[in-house]
Amino acid sequence: MKESIKPLVPEADSYLLIGDATALPVISAILEKLKTGIDVKVILEVSAKEDRINIPSSANVDIDWLYNPHPEKGSKLASTVKTFTFAKADLRNYVYLAAEYATVKELRNYFKTDLEWDPQMIYSCSYWKSGESESAYL
Repeated sequence: MKESIKPLVPEADSYLLIGDATALPVISAILEKLKTGIDVKVILEVSAKEDRINIPSSANVDIDWLYNPHPEKGSKLASTVKTFTFAKADLRNYVYLAAEYATVKELRNYFKTDLEWDPQMIYSCSYWKSGESESAYL
């Protein structure tokens, strides 16, 4: 089997990583690979304060933890993300988004349509869909 040479995320000047509890493993992996001096804003939504984890990284990481004990009833991610702005909008900024389907769809449209971002600088993935069983979504 041929090994992929594509990086988990492309090189950028700064990053915005967005996710719910299902995205913790991949966001942790991204943070562990980022270089020293890179600015990273992370917005994570988990059930409770006890779900917070320490994520090692050489990058300059700022994490906002949102608490939502009932994610199947809606998320705070989209409204929170829409208040964020990159410190230097003229640089190569990258967004990685992994969460519930409706949140991902709303934020993907926000970045692509409202902010007119280059689609190559946005990655989005929905790991689950509220109201559907896991087997129905796979």
